Amino acid sequence: MKGPGDTGVTWSKPEQVKLSQVIEILNERFGTQFTFADQLFFDWVVEHAKSDEQVKKWAHANALDGFSLAMKSRLRDAIVDRMDQNEKIATRYLNEQDFESAAFGELVKRIYRELREQKRAGA
Repeated sequence: MKGPGDTGVTWSKPEQVKLSQVIEILNERFGTQFTFADQLFFDWVVEHAKSDEQVKKWAHANALDGFSLAMKSRLRDAIVDRMDQNEKIATRYLNEQDFESAAFGELVKRIYRELREQKRAGA
């Protein structure tokens, strides 16, 4: 007996889309102005889902259509979870002086360093 490709069944690799393309598609379709920073939100959602053992099982056991059905609520939950985490960080930054001071010091150093590096690189 020959392999699956020889019996008329063909397998194709799923199309891989960069997250920057996802942002572009959303911006074009919905008139939004999401940026690279917003892309990080989606990066987190993807990484969070990929680390979930149940999601891994669904991906390995289903075609894309079946996987999509299983993921509907899982992605919604991940997005809500990330929103909650972002709110907690923002609330602590705005309400706790020590937290704000520590975060501010680190953020300012990083922004300064990265902008100086960009200038040196000619960006």
